[in-house]
Amino acid sequence: MLRKIRPDNAYCLFFPKRPTGKKVVVGETARVWPWEEWNHVKLGMFTISLPLNVVSKEKPNTKDIYVTLEDLECAVNAEFVVVVGGNRDEEREDRLARCTDSCTPSRDLQRKIEFAFFEGWARNYVSTAVKIALKDCKYVELIEDPEYRKAAVVSIENKAREDLAKIGLILVRCTILIEPLPPTGALATKAILTKWQEFKKTLDEAALATERSDNEFQQKRAELDKTHSTQLKIIAVEKKRLENEGDIKFQKWEHNERLTLDVEKKKQIREKEKIVSEVQKEIDDLSKQTQLGKIERDAEICRLEDAKKQDLEDLRRKDETDELAHKGKILQMEQANVELESKLGDLKRKISEVEIELEKKKGLAQAETVERHSLAESAATIEMRRIMMEALPKVMEQAARPIEKMGEIRAISISGATDSSGGNEGVLGSILASASALPLVSECIQLIRGLDANMEGTLKRGRDAKQSPKETSGIPRGLAGHNEHSREDS
Repeated sequence: MLRKIRPDNAYCLFFPKRPTGKKVVVGETARVWPWEEWNHVKLGMFTISLPLNVVSKEKPNTKDIYVTLEDLECAVNAEFVVVVGGNRDEEREDRLARCTDSCTPSRDLQRKIEFAFFEGWARNYVSTAVKIALKDCKYVELIEDPEYRKAAVVSIENKAREDLAKIGLILVRCTILIEPLPPTGALATKAILTKWQEFKKTLDEAALATERSDNEFQQKRAELDKTHSTQLKIIAVEKKRLENEGDIKFQKWEHNERLTLDVEKKKQIREKEKIVSEVQKEIDDLSKQTQLGKIERDAEICRLEDAKKQDLEDLRRKDETDELAHKGKILQMEQANVELESKLGDLKRKISEVEIELEKKKGLAQAETVERHSLAESAATIEMRRIMMEALPKVMEQAARPIEKMGEIRAISISGATDSSGGNEGVLGSILASASALPLVSECIQLIRGLDANMEGTLKRGRDAKQSPKETSGIPRGLAGHNEHSREDS
């Protein structure tokens, strides 16, 4: 669910994870999602001062020392005016992103990023810029040449502006005063000391002139303040006098106006009372007409209600008569349906009895047919068996007779290969194996057994066919027909 938030005056809300163009909200309400975080940043200007050899509070034994190319010390008195945020341009989001890069976003509007956070950061950057720029300057030229000192100041300003832009801050104005300190070491010659004294004298005179002009300005300001306070007193007295005179005049005017208003007011009151009486009379007439109309409407409503009740009563009686007639018709139809259902049940019962009788007759006819067919097959089998039994002795007699015409029978090896040069025993065994009629006798016996089994099966099917009509008498017609087809297929 979206939440409405609004930055404080002179502050902005910076959303690091929003798309470009929507990261900064200034002077208006913003709608944020539950997962969005922001930085509440103070916008505006603050000043950074670099006094002469300021001793650090955190490190009291150290000083900010600035040296030239020759490692000679210089004092720097500077003032830098820095802006956070800047104008509403495309680069403002980028500047705020850089200057708040080390700040963790949150969802707390009370957690603000003030100027104190940026001051220490910016002080280190400008101090470093002064040290780097002054390290490239020559001590002697700083003393002798004013243009060289001006160029050194410009280089310091450009370096400070460039370094502050890297952290998202804007340097809008700076005042820098470079004062070389007395030389020491090898460069402390008489000529250089003389030049430094002249430079120091020039600085002192400029400082005295500045102080003198400041004193004159303070004196003039004090005189102007005195004159201004005197004029204010005169104005206050005159104002009080005018107020008193105005109060008197106003009281007179108010009294006259009040008298005039009283007369006019009384006149207006009389006119209003007359109008009110006329309006009251009209209201009374209207109330009488309204009461008469109400009585007539009530009488008409009562008449309409009576007529409506009579109509409803007639409709109710008509509905009851129709409902009774409808119920009588329904009872007659139900009785006719009951009679038809009873007749239909009798017909279905008779049809089922006829179907059962037909199934019984059909089963008996099929049993007789199967029995006749079985008896016919049994008679044929018995006749064939009789013939075979009569022919069996003759076959055995022929099998027992000695083998004639031995020379016409070829010797057949038991292994199936033809060999005319074998021994006598092998030839005799082969002749007996080929001339023997024992396989023929075995086949005749197997045929007789098969005929017996076939006859028994035929008799069994005949018995089953006789029993089947009784078993299928209670089976529906479709299933009985299916069983008949199955028996015929078997």
